[in-house]
Amino acid sequence: MEVEERNIIQDLLGKFQKDEMVHAEINELNELINNELEHNSLEKYYTEIWDLSSKRHSDIHSEELFNKIKNSISISEQTETKVISLKSKSIGFALRYAAVFIIAFLSAWFGRIIFVEENTIQKYNDENIVEVLYGSKSQIQLPDGSVVNLNSGSRITYPTSFKDGHRDVYLSGEAFFQVEADVESPFYVHTSDLTVKVTGTEFNIKSYPDSKSIETTLVKGKLQILDKKKKNKTIAVLSPNETAVFKKANFKDEDEEETKDIPLNFKEHKPIYVKNEINTSDTYAWKNNLLVFNNQNFYDLAVRLERWYDVEINIQDKEIANERFTGKFDKETIEQALNALQLIVPFEYEIKKNNITIRNK
Repeated sequence: MEVEERNIIQDLLGKFQKDEMVHAEINELNELINNELEHNSLEKYYTEIWDLSSKRHSDIHSEELFNKIKNSISISEQTETKVISLKSKSIGFALRYAAVFIIAFLSAWFGRIIFVEENTIQKYNDENIVEVLYGSKSQIQLPDGSVVNLNSGSRITYPTSFKDGHRDVYLSGEAFFQVEADVESPFYVHTSDLTVKVTGTEFNIKSYPDSKSIETTLVKGKLQILDKKKKNKTIAVLSPNETAVFKKANFKDEDEEETKDIPLNFKEHKPIYVKNEINTSDTYAWKNNLLVFNNQNFYDLAVRLERWYDVEINIQDKEIANERFTGKFDKETIEQALNALQLIVPFEYEIKKNNITIRNK
């Protein structure tokens, strides 16, 4: 293996540990790994990677990286292993053992991405349509280099190339955008009721068809929100750490439980309000596989659980549906998630395949 290729692979593994890999880098690492596996035995390949990592990336700790990979591919907690810090110059059996799982994980991960692409990316003339199934997430790179993370149950449409000084994409669902800066070519995200306009920034949009509102959260930069039904009139301009909540036309004020946290002026038929000084990391925690909920009623939380776990939830008791929860789920199964919620509010649940019934205890 050439030294240059070694350096590239190790850099990419470091990015994997920090969740900083973009789609193009995933493909690059996949190609490098496949190329080296054709010319080297697996044992020699593992040794080279980890021996190199001890010299070049002392900041990458094998225990953290191994646990990340172990969790990603659901290795049993009973697996026996001893993990050594990469600061050590020698490479022990346990470190090679961890490396086995790195390659196993990468192979599984790349295989999953290829599967997603083949089954969710449709091409029509000069258009791409990407759909993400419930229980899944995806990341794509747009023609201009912008990166988009898509949450479960989301759909995005974009051209094969951006032309005429406009960059237009169409979103249904939830996505986190990292937009390449280009002042002369604005970037537009079109949803059912709103258009978001930016030139280069990071932001999250949640616009599911079955939701009564559209939420836009700005992390970096600046963005404008345009009302499509008012000839694209600007109705809000966001600064970092602000969220704009827009109520759709089917929003009903009598849904008191769902709207009790919304300021009064919002319920008095003003279509949008802005919350500032929010914790933006909670808003896009989903892209890091964290389901974060803050004072959310069970009905709305159940909708998120349905998308997250690809299940259908029927809450039979209105009182339980109105109960509120705060917390986060990381790698819990749906059963573990429901058991945790039971510690706060007593209820019973029954699971039959992908259907879950929740009733009063």
